[in-house]
Amino acid sequence: MEEQQGCHTIFKSLDLFTSKELDDHKKDMKDYLIEMIEDGLRNYDITKETKYSDYVHKNRCPHCQHCKQTLQDVIWDEMRTSNDDWYNIEKEELQRIQLTQYYTSYIYAFADIGLWDGRRRGHKLMGKEFVEIMSFQSCEYLHVWYDERDGEIYSSTHHHDGTHEIFYREFEIKEIEEGDEYYEYADSQGNVDTSNFEAILYDAKTKEEWMKAINRFTKPVGHYVAKHYGWKEATDVT
Repeated sequence: MEEQQGCHTIFKSLDLFTSKELDDHKKDMKDYLIEMIEDGLRNYDITKETKYSDYVHKNRCPHCQHCKQTLQDVIWDEMRTSNDDWYNIEKEELQRIQLTQYYTSYIYAFADIGLWDGRRRGHKLMGKEFVEIMSFQSCEYLHVWYDERDGEIYSSTHHHDGTHEIFYREFEIKEIEEGDEYYEYADSQGNVDTSNFEAILYDAKTKEEWMKAINRFTKPVGHYVAKHYGWKEATDVT
């Protein structure tokens, strides 16, 4: 995958690949398919003269014995299947990661939301499981990555009206102490009250005030993911 220095992609929808990423992926998939066909491990007919443009895919259509596809068609089908497999694999990987303070910490999502009538700030209490960062948020396409420069996990979700830019933080629920109105709590049934924190977010007049509140009461979660994948952990982050 093509990445900025210090950024590590966890998952990226095929439709968000750059031109270079698509070209590289197509070449790799073409080489893989040709090798599998020549080894007899894929059910395609092949001739040396038409290796690139005129494959017959025997069992693609159960109702038609003459169903033909070009190699380009087959490559795209395989690339989409591979992308789906990648998504499911990373979901399984993220399910293995747990917050250190599992019983008192939650993952919060903070977003710059793209709507048809402009952009809005938003936030959502996600839960305790890292697999939730793989949510498409009712969008068609998803890109999730870790940035070792600031220790953050980011995602970008895309839909027909715009793009949501999201980052994820750890929020610890603490016992309420007298005189500290900012502490939140979870009751014996596990219901979480974060109304004090969210009131501060709603009251923020500017993005700077909003980020100040987020940085005060939350911390990045990227180090959990970096440790699991063997990536470099950020240092000196909030």
